[in-house]
Amino acid sequence: MKSNKTTTVLILLIKSIFLTQALAINESQKTDNIKPVTVIINSVLYPNVKITVDRYLEDLKNEGYKVIFHQWDNNAHPDVEELKNLLNSHHKNFQIQGAVLIGKLPYALGKEVEDNYIEEGPIEIYLMDFKNEFIKNNEGQITEALNPIKLDIWVSRIWAPHIKNSSFDNKSEADLINNYFEKNHLYRTCQSPVPDLKINFYANNDSRQRFHQIIEYLNSWKNFYQYLEKSDYPEEYLDFVKNNPAQYLHLISHSKSSTHAFQFSELAILESTTIAERAHIKQPFLFLAACSACKFSNPNSLGTAYLFGQHSSALVIAGMTMPGNLLNIPFIHSNSNSFGNNIILHFNSLHKFPFSYIFDVIKIICTSHPFTRNISFGWDAFLEHILLVDLTEETLIHSFKFDLGFTLLGDPTLKPYINMDWCTPVGANKDQ
Repeated sequence: MKSNKTTTVLILLIKSIFLTQALAINESQKTDNIKPVTVIINSVLYPNVKITVDRYLEDLKNEGYKVIFHQWDNNAHPDVEELKNLLNSHHKNFQIQGAVLIGKLPYALGKEVEDNYIEEGPIEIYLMDFKNEFIKNNEGQITEALNPIKLDIWVSRIWAPHIKNSSFDNKSEADLINNYFEKNHLYRTCQSPVPDLKINFYANNDSRQRFHQIIEYLNSWKNFYQYLEKSDYPEEYLDFVKNNPAQYLHLISHSKSSTHAFQFSELAILESTTIAERAHIKQPFLFLAACSACKFSNPNSLGTAYLFGQHSSALVIAGMTMPGNLLNIPFIHSNSNSFGNNIILHFNSLHKFPFSYIFDVIKIICTSHPFTRNISFGWDAFLEHILLVDLTEETLIHSFKFDLGFTLLGDPTLKPYINMDWCTPVGANKDQ
């Protein structure tokens, strides 16, 4: 057990580090939000969504964004390298903060092999980290990054199914994208107010001790989440998201691309079709700590269902295209910044400090839960957690091997409703 003196020193050290990091983040926020944004759309799709997309571009400009708009011809430019080069040139020449990619556009393909498990999926990090070297197999699939991930920009997809599907009310790709930009516009123009709440749901489908520890630690952070629930039953999750409107939803669940697993039983599987048809998602910002859930190349993926579902208010999603999770991503919450820039700030802020070893250790401790962006957290719970962490070399290596499958869906230029100063806060009287 650590002595009181050691504990006190550790508290002061960690508080000092996080205060310095917070100041650096706040300083960067002064300029990051006004950096230009690139919007690229499939040139064949554009005529069918022109009205809503053009209005979206105007909405961005009205909020102070400079927009670089580009139509992409897949027939003339099918190679993802060309897309990456374009984004890199926009980053160098215009200092873009990120890019929204609309419709079917090129993507890098990756492959993950673990024991006897093999899965392929898009690697969006390839378009966000321009300085890294990505290792490919003989088939040209990305298998790993040579260096730690450091994002230059954020990249997000608004990619709808190309074949009509009854789960989406038999709407066409253009219809789904038009619907998405309709709800995007309503949110931006203060017509879809959202309470400034953060909610967490844990699909309690694993009896291993590791997951019990996660839940125990989540419970110690009840002052961060306004609503926190765990359950073995999909119906309780559907009720939870319907009955708890909030700014953020963080879901933790074993998953495959098209299914959440609430138990290791066929009776407790939640399929993407159910999400698309029945889930009343009343949270615009989603974190899906769910393997492969955001594999947008699969028209039946969970991420697609959340973004385009018949009763969904989801506008932007952080998730994975391959096995992995978001347990190691701090909860990006209201701080006047956009969703996309918060993602970049999280991944890159630790690189600004000279005490690399200290930060490595602290990062392992802190990123074992999803809420470290909150500076004023409970120190007792934090210190208690330190004693549970196994700081072995294997743990260090595993914790810093960031999953290549990380991806964004939707529109990361959005801000939390409470920070949209042109809107009346939820519950306020507009006549006052």
